[in-house]
Amino acid sequence: MKILHTADIHIGAKNSRLPALKQQILKEENILQLNSLFTKLHDEHYDMMIIAGDLFHSKNISQRLASSFFRKVEEIKIPVIYVLGNHDEKFIFNNVPENFIILNEDRPFYQFDNIKILSIYQNESESSSADNVNILVAHGDIYNSSSRDYLDLSRLTTNNNIDLVLLGHIHSYRKEDIGKTTTIYPGSLFSNGFDECGDKGYVEIEILNKSINSKFVPFAKHRYMSKECDITDKDDINAIVLAVQNCIQDCSKNDLVRVVLTGYFTEDSEKYISQINSSFNNYFYFEVKDNSKLKIDFDKIRNEKLSFKAEFLSLVEDSNENEDDKNKISLLGIEALKGENLSI
Repeated sequence: MKILHTADIHIGAKNSRLPALKQQILKEENILQLNSLFTKLHDEHYDMMIIAGDLFHSKNISQRLASSFFRKVEEIKIPVIYVLGNHDEKFIFNNVPENFIILNEDRPFYQFDNIKILSIYQNESESSSADNVNILVAHGDIYNSSSRDYLDLSRLTTNNNIDLVLLGHIHSYRKEDIGKTTTIYPGSLFSNGFDECGDKGYVEIEILNKSINSKFVPFAKHRYMSKECDITDKDDINAIVLAVQNCIQDCSKNDLVRVVLTGYFTEDSEKYISQINSSFNNYFYFEVKDNSKLKIDFDKIRNEKLSFKAEFLSLVEDSNENEDDKNKISLLGIEALKGENLSI
């Protein structure tokens, strides 16, 4: 038995922070890639597809996108097992293909040869046979008990002979053994922001008798990648660009790249953000977030004549504050007088 496990596809989602053209390109390319996933299901002879929730981003998905997806489901003919996610729990699944099997209160499990796919609506009589490979499919957070989407895994698996738990909701790949049960989050199939960096893909599961093997398969064409770059002592623009280049060596041209500048720069620094951006316009998307701070020469300021900054430092140093507070007040005050972002 060969199973493709995915979740959190979020058809119809977009990153509203991106330029409109990039949003549209990503949306269209994700649909084309999703179509190619169905080709892979056919060509690589998968027996089943499992989608652990959040197929659609909202109930307001266009009919065109929904119809396109379900046509592909119907064409591959293999069972596509689905449980509802928190994003599409209000979506009305009408006129879906026969091989799109929704596990819910009305249909809490699905049997395929010796593989039994169970949902959270199982009961004691629905999961017991040791002859089966029992797989629980659910959408939720098994880690955070205060979450509204919390799943109490111990309650769902205790005394139920569960061999494998396939999950959705958390957008990064995780595989771990909890007790005697292996749990897998495949992560989201595509990323929708810089809070979801790195490879996105699905999990391939092969079952032979009672033996279960799995592997993560990177799939998404575009990755969100965020890198920190320390520009301390790099006052020349060419040195800064080179530092950025070294920081993003593992990023590909298809990636959406954010570089966060850190460290300190001097008043003579050639830190030209527009120049840095234009140096890397060969990436699908590139942006710079500047968290670097001005390195302040306090001794130089103290010796300035007729200077507001020197007068400010003198007032702070003559105050009754402790030394730590004096240093913080001096830094913030000089940054404010120079028009810099404050170190808060």
